[in-house]
Amino acid sequence: TPIAILNIQTGIRLIHNTKYQAPVVYSVNAKYDISEFLSLRASLATGFRAPSLKELYLDFVDTNHDIHGNQDLIAETSLSTNIFIQYSCSSSRKYIWGIDANLFYNNIKDNIKLIPGIIDLTKYSYYSVDRFRTKGVEISFNNNVYPWLTIQFGYALTGQKI
Repeated sequence: TPIAILNIQTGIRLIHNTKYQAPVVYSVNAKYDISEFLSLRASLATGFRAPSLKELYLDFVDTNHDIHGNQDLIAETSLSTNIFIQYSCSSSRKYIWGIDANLFYNNIKDNIKLIPGIIDLTKYSYYSVDRFRTKGVEISFNNNVYPWLTIQFGYALTGQKI
């Protein structure tokens, strides 16, 4: 905490995987208290996910399914960003209300997806999709009428691009 109204947290993770070369995964999170009622948070993080045993080796075939693992899958890596602003106000100790807004963006490289075959659409297998991106916005209103009653409603919009 460089100053009382600014809080910065960092993280680093070293991962060992016997089949996949894992990168160093890191994160940076910051919270800035603009005023007593208004705060801003931002984060940046990387990620890594190795394929599961099911995605690599499972063959599941019956009258309703024809799913096959793929031993050639590539591990996923990702970059995620998030900006969150929060306003909360209290007219009394019992009545608290607030508005939250959140913007996010995720970029996943080699995203693992279950996809139907090109020739036989009933036969599925797991594939590493080159890029998968999501972005969106969330807005919510919070209202604590009583200590035992909270009312919250919001709106979220998420888009994706492959």
